[in-house]
Amino acid sequence: MNRFAASRMQRIEQSGIRRMLEKAMAMERAGREVIHMEIGRTDFDTPPVVKEAAKKALDEGWVHYTSSMGLLELRKAVAEKLKRENGIQADPEREILVVAGASHGMAITLMTVLEADEEILIPEPMYLFYLDWAEYLGARTVPLPCLPENGFQITRQSLKARVNPKTKAILLNSPHNPTGSVLDRTSLQAVAEVAAEHDLLVISDEIYEKIIYEPSRHYSIASFPGMKERTVTLNSFSKGHAMDGWRIGYLAAPADLVWELEKGQQHTMINPTTFSQIGAITALKMGDRIVRPMVEEYTRRRALMMELADQAGLTYFPPQGAFYFWLRHGVSRVDGWALVDTLLEKHGVAITPGEIFGPSGKGYLRISYSNSMENLRKGMGRIIETLNDLK
Repeated sequence: MNRFAASRMQRIEQSGIRRMLEKAMAMERAGREVIHMEIGRTDFDTPPVVKEAAKKALDEGWVHYTSSMGLLELRKAVAEKLKRENGIQADPEREILVVAGASHGMAITLMTVLEADEEILIPEPMYLFYLDWAEYLGARTVPLPCLPENGFQITRQSLKARVNPKTKAILLNSPHNPTGSVLDRTSLQAVAEVAAEHDLLVISDEIYEKIIYEPSRHYSIASFPGMKERTVTLNSFSKGHAMDGWRIGYLAAPADLVWELEKGQQHTMINPTTFSQIGAITALKMGDRIVRPMVEEYTRRRALMMELADQAGLTYFPPQGAFYFWLRHGVSRVDGWALVDTLLEKHGVAITPGEIFGPSGKGYLRISYSNSMENLRKGMGRIIETLNDLK
């Protein structure tokens, strides 16, 4: 540890996903071919109409600060989208905050609501940063194990068993990273009831809501009766609109909480990038015309992944949303890190081990199928061959 680093930094880890990405990029710089199936980013380009809107904004001088809340025109567009698609009524002037991506929105939300020693419940396996954000703040992350045999759904019984006087909030992510599961109405109703009984905040990360496969359906818990006043809904343009590098997203919450969240914005970002906000307005105006072709392609890729796994006799969770393939590798001779390092170093395929998403991820691999059909065939072929060699 560097002698100048605060001791709280020991409570958090470097990203295992980024570790694999950095290693893969170093190999590419050395001339190696790598098939990227590790990082949670879309391989589609940002739609040209969105890029043109941002270019025009730059030419027109949209290069200065905006309100810390974000451009009102964007907040109005977000409010219309939330009402139309999510059943959430939000006042664009008081209940919506534009943020620098959902990660920033999550960080300032937890910074705003968690006291030291308070607890937040998070379904596990979980996106790896969820664990560390609370820990960094001196709070405690309490995993809520979700099982593959019940589709990674949340039960009222398991939730109630982990609530105690220190519990402050419940964090949801649906569609889910890393498993690709989607929370059904029964799970969300259980969360809503427990949150109301114990006066808990619900933080709902819905960044993959556009990438969903029939018959699964996305529900926003803030639209449930009595839940708007105790829910922070987080979303971004990174996944559904292929704008991950733009770092632009939004959250919706009760006005008095947004007032506090805006302080976090002011003390970190001041405001999100101005011309990115202009691009986001255009993205929302385009609606699903942007999203639909990508989801159709993801649907074909999903089918291919399942077909290849079935042919190899492998066990997996059929993705209901997002673009992750949660594969049980069945290898006991080596741990997950040794397995993914072998795949990368010997076969040029970058994926992530399940254990970085929590203890129940041990024995699994998270494979992103945000890549071409050709690369998915090639990459899965190498994964299957390696697994067979190690068994």
